[in-house]
Amino acid sequence: MLRVRNLVSGYGNLTIIRSVSLHVKAGEIVTIIGGNGAGKTTLLNTIAGIIQCREGEIVFEHENISKFSADKIAAKGLCLVPEGRQIFSDMTVRENLEMGAYIRYKKENKEEINTDIEKMYNLFPILQNRKHQRAGTLSGGEQQMLAIARALMGRPKLLILDEPSLGLAPIIVQQIFAIIKEIRNMGNTILLVEQNAKAALKIADRGYVMETGQILLEGTTSELFENRDVQRAYLGKEYRHINE
Repeated sequence: MLRVRNLVSGYGNLTIIRSVSLHVKAGEIVTIIGGNGAGKTTLLNTIAGIIQCREGEIVFEHENISKFSADKIAAKGLCLVPEGRQIFSDMTVRENLEMGAYIRYKKENKEEINTDIEKMYNLFPILQNRKHQRAGTLSGGEQQMLAIARALMGRPKLLILDEPSLGLAPIIVQQIFAIIKEIRNMGNTILLVEQNAKAALKIADRGYVMETGQILLEGTTSELFENRDVQRAYLGKEYRHINE
């Protein structure tokens, strides 16, 4: 579904991403783990067209989208839930969901969009209770749920999540990751960037380890769990308890 080959990107004269290659198959959850400053967000923003790639190529559904604008990439079915959520704070929950479907309004009738909003309320019941509330007054966990639901309103073929657990309490993190698993079970493909390596590797099929703008390791989640370097750097003392 997605194949990135020898990608180079950055900001101004600063190169952040150096010859990164990865792929995501339909139906997978693929995670990218790594510490702060590894270049994970820059990589996702480049794939999503927010940052222009300098070299290499990004192929989505057999089409080279390397030079496409962010809105054209979203229209192709690749949707990013950004780090920090970036919801529309002054709009209500329902208005945020409607904005998530903006690329569909010219092609579909409002009835279909309303049906999908109801589906989002079923997936995230708390959003139904808050549907007339301004999004900026929601809790951090509720805002993250809204950001994911808003992206799903675009009916993405590939959902990209950037640090969905950032700043959330552990019990809310568990809920978010359970929802991510459910979204995959609904037939969605997911690329997940996450600093919480243990939680990410538990739900993913495969993973990549990123450091200083490069992919250092890749493999199945079992292979990464068993890798001593990954254990020391990202799993720490909790590694022995991952299957408990």
